[in-house]
Amino acid sequence: MGLVGTLQVLLACAVFGLVFAAVTHYVELLSAWDHHLPRRRRQAAVSARPIEDVAFDVRRLRHRYRQPAPGTRFVKLEALRQAYDHALSEACAALRVEHLLTVLPAGPELDAERVRVEAALSARGMPLEPAGTSGR
Repeated sequence: MGLVGTLQVLLACAVFGLVFAAVTHYVELLSAWDHHLPRRRRQAAVSARPIEDVAFDVRRLRHRYRQPAPGTRFVKLEALRQAYDHALSEACAALRVEHLLTVLPAGPELDAERVRVEAALSARGMPLEPAGTSGR
């Protein structure tokens, strides 16, 4: 290998070293930036509504969804169902209960998931009936 070949090898090593240094620096910058993200996520969780307010909404919407006024239109019933499912999913997030309420389409599978979630929330200590009633 002559002088030109040696220079090419040295140049290739230098380029490789520079690329490696640049990538390492870039990774360090990303990890420093990423270090701040978990704090933001924790702050967002802290700013969630109080569990008492969520539980109140779950009980209120459950009653309105399960016992609609006579003659209530389908659109209103569907809006109540969606609001109740949203309140249940908010309660699930607060109590760390996994659910599929936001994924399943309306139908028997969603109804079964709603019953399962209600049981799981009750098991975690969230009463779904107003105080003084026993599942009327």
